[in-house]
Amino acid sequence: MTSTTIDKIPAGESFRLAGHEYVFLDYGIANGTGETGCLCIESSTLEHMAFGRYNDWRISPIRGCLNEDYAQMLISNGLDPDALLEQQIDLKETNGGREYGYDSCKVGLLTLEQYGKYNELIPMDIRPWWLVTPWGTPNSRSSYSFNPNGVWRVTKSGGLAHSSSNDWGISPRPTLLLAPSLVVFTGTDGDDCDAENANEGAKGLATYTTKELADELARRLE
Repeated sequence: MTSTTIDKIPAGESFRLAGHEYVFLDYGIANGTGETGCLCIESSTLEHMAFGRYNDWRISPIRGCLNEDYAQMLISNGLDPDALLEQQIDLKETNGGREYGYDSCKVGLLTLEQYGKYNELIPMDIRPWWLVTPWGTPNSRSSYSFNPNGVWRVTKSGGLAHSSSNDWGISPRPTLLLAPSLVVFTGTDGDDCDAENANEGAKGLATYTTKELADELARRLE
């Protein structure tokens, strides 16, 4: 494997970080706090998880799992916490209304607009996966405004559809905004232990499995 800083990776190329594989999507992404970072997405989805009772990402149990358990797993596996930047997530619904506004978080999901921009760079997956964009919101003019639980998803073939937020047959596919100077490994030989230790804040190799994350999500939905 070859070490490099993440801002040197071409769009669409994969890299290893903290025991996971990601695809580089874009650089120079502003996060609303004056910082800019490199946007990337997991190469594959996590286990199936419902979005929540409603389509509002700000209160989605997935948001809690990704920003607590998943983020801590990455840090435990060697990711420097300072390299994981806040993302500004646009929660604009299908017709453009912003009843839900924006959200700041460390781990997010792609919006509908972002998927339209980057879809050719993202490998298809065996599972359908959630986008963060609501189909409609309670006070929007959307045809689904009366039922605020429709969420956009990507199908297994790479197409677009919407589903009920309560659907357990869809998976999250986490996005990260990473500091441009972060050292990662590209290529397929070996492992990424050296890349993990090359960044400050490296810790032990404790891991959380995707099943554990799914179990935690189920607990929060009870």
